[in-house]
Amino acid sequence: MNEYLKETKEVLNELESNPNGLSTAEAQKRLEKNGKNKLKEPEKDGIVKKFIKSLIDPMIIMLLVAATISAVTAIIQGESFTDVFIILFVVIVNTILGMVQESKAEHAIDSLMEMTKSTSKVLRDGIIKNVKSEDLVLRRCYCFRSR
Repeated sequence: MNEYLKETKEVLNELESNPNGLSTAEAQKRLEKNGKNKLKEPEKDGIVKKFIKSLIDPMIIMLLVAATISAVTAIIQGESFTDVFIILFVVIVNTILGMVQESKAEHAIDSLMEMTKSTSKVLRDGIIKNVKSEDLVLRRCYCFRSR
């Protein structure tokens, strides 16, 4: 990490580069070998998993219990299931609206992340270029092993 104390040729040799920077082909080769310079993004939940997660909310559970009690009461007293259907309708509409809002929020965050991607200046083929920071390449792969 003290390259500033070394001669230019020595540093370029260690970095496996030259005064003109990496060639575009070499940079592409290293990018394919080591992958993008970014953290792995977590997988997004599917629509069914999101639906089930939204039903775990305590208020929704209370409404489902109320619907169950209302259904049992309706069966015992021989009444209609209108209350049950109204409660279930409210639960379903609430869940769908929550999923739509969550989806819009995720889309907005993804758009903001795309707009704010950082760039870096690199020397490639003797020309200073701006590249996305995720397209920066390593000189060699550093692998850490647990002991």
